[in-house]
Amino acid sequence: MRLGLLIPTARIVAKKEIESARDRVALERGPLVYCVEAIDAGGSRSTIRDVYLPDDAEINTEERPDLFGGATVLTTTARRVGGGEVKLTAVPYAFWAHRDVGEMQVWLARNAATAEAVPPETLASRATATASHIWVSDTPQALNDRRVPRSSSDGTIPRHTWWDKKGSVEWVQYDWPESTNVSKVSVWFFDDSNTGGGCTLPQSWRLLANEGDVWVPIAANYEVARDRACTVTFPAVMTGALRLEVALAPGHSGGILEWSVE
Repeated sequence: MRLGLLIPTARIVAKKEIESARDRVALERGPLVYCVEAIDAGGSRSTIRDVYLPDDAEINTEERPDLFGGATVLTTTARRVGGGEVKLTAVPYAFWAHRDVGEMQVWLARNAATAEAVPPETLASRATATASHIWVSDTPQALNDRRVPRSSSDGTIPRHTWWDKKGSVEWVQYDWPESTNVSKVSVWFFDDSNTGGGCTLPQSWRLLANEGDVWVPIAANYEVARDRACTVTFPAVMTGALRLEVALAPGHSGGILEWSVE
């Protein structure tokens, strides 16, 4: 025997006193909170931070036996800043990142003014980011998502860390589909040691350009600084891949919030 219950879907509007969620809405169905993932709105490498859900958008339920062994999802039509519609599928929050790592939102903007306009494409954003090690809650896509940190401990944006590696030599890497000229790099290092975290600024770092099967170090004056971008310039290098190598501080891990390339 199977029992069927009518479970309503609800919009939960955040209190205006909560700055980070002001003028945003979350979707619930019964006791479950739902979230929207980029994988359902263009692919795991796409963005959903410029998406907003108008108050009059219709919310539908759909049974998806192909997802997570069987799940009820919510479907709707949202809009993007600058125009255009986007079909959204919201899944129970407990299933976040079960398929792939990418952007996720629980609190969706209700209008274009609240949604975040995405900056134009850059040389870094066109690259594919990889890393020597990726902590399960992080993503190398944070390296080139064009989000400028407010500080080295900014917890409001995605990040990449090498946690729980400590004191080792690690790397992140950009690969382009074709060779390109590179002459300037800026990197925001992640450091949450001031709040008791295990990540701090690296002991040192350097860049290496790929030349065939060889990684060639790029000579430059590499500084390590907190709460600002560490920038280096050098004679233009033609390469199809660039590697940023770090020596983690003894007894500590580390990470990167944003890595731009020109």
